Amino acid sequence: MTEPDSRLRRALLGSAGALALAATPATPATAATAATAATAATAAIPTFGRPRGDWMAAWRAGWLRGCTTENLPHVDVATLDALWDQHATVARIGMHFHAYGSRYMPAASDLDLLQTLLDAAAARGRGIVLLGLFDDGAQPQPLWHDARRQSAWVAGWRAFAATAAGRHPALAGVDLLNEPHLPGQPLADAQRSWHELASRALLALRRARCRAPVVCEPVLGAHPSALRDMPLLADPAVVYSPHFYTPHDITHQGVNAHWTQTVPYPAGAEWGLGGWDPALGPGRIDAQRLAAELQAARDFQARHRVPVYVGEFGCVRWAPDGSAVRWVSDCIDLFAASGWNWSYHAFRAWHGWDAEIDSEQPAPGPRDAEAPMVRRLRAGFAAPLRRQN
Repeated sequence: MTEPDSRLRRALLGSAGALALAATPATPATAATAATAATAATAAIPTFGRPRGDWMAAWRAGWLRGCTTENLPHVDVATLDALWDQHATVARIGMHFHAYGSRYMPAASDLDLLQTLLDAAAARGRGIVLLGLFDDGAQPQPLWHDARRQSAWVAGWRAFAATAAGRHPALAGVDLLNEPHLPGQPLADAQRSWHELASRALLALRRARCRAPVVCEPVLGAHPSALRDMPLLADPAVVYSPHFYTPHDITHQGVNAHWTQTVPYPAGAEWGLGGWDPALGPGRIDAQRLAAELQAARDFQARHRVPVYVGEFGCVRWAPDGSAVRWVSDCIDLFAASGWNWSYHAFRAWHGWDAEIDSEQPAPGPRDAEAPMVRRLRAGFAAPLRRQN
């Protein structure tokens, strides 16, 4: 593969806040007015300079708001165009790395497709966060105990960094591992083990001249509480990325046999939820409780002055009586108040999370670009930036 054409190295657009007018479609009577306003809004959008500076400035500003999508090879340019049309600024896309001898590597066809998607993102002034998925799955137990496998994992990231995709200007972030989890280890020990391994991968990426920011999720499956006392990686271009699905009783209800109750949001104290946190205890689950559940991430951000990216959050669409949109809406408001970046899970992926399906029935339904969840996400994508980290 060759390096991207130089025309794709143009400055990436900054704040999407001025595009809030696009939260509702223009009618014929207002189309001319909307077009004039959109032109003026676009002219007012700041730029972020060159690739590395662009993306870290964007992360610090809380500008990167979007969705996770289906993993490669099940995502295409049409999917990204539909997401960009909603004014998202980032897509988080998973790519499988397969074991080949002494390293992990993605399939050549996936690398080719990723290059195409990155080119398309650059043409729209948008970014892609690449999530590495490995043969061992989201919680690769052997990775924590097998030195050879760890070396292969690091070598896989080094090899990726040497590709055209690994140096593409639209690569907004490299997410090292999805929801790292070291079961049975005390939190401090798990953090130390993950820090050592992530540091090796980060060094390998930089030595291979990958300049994209690195996205690092905390242990405990990326739970926000694991950011307590989490050590920083020794690189200024790192974004820290908790995931948020609290409580699973609401966000995952009906997904599997663990979450069988039909629970509304907000949920009153009579539901008995919240006992998972001894400090907070059982009680009402509402925006105030969600804010308390995210406190460790806010403390981490304040202590270290680093960008935070909620790489996944979402609620199954069949949560009763509009609960999914209410839960997501409260999350978006909380993220905005802290200046965080985020990606909703998910856009055109598994139907249970699909933002475009406007149905609370378990069976898949037709997609609608004006579904309530899409409208709420679009408003979140286009909301003004509130603060800089």
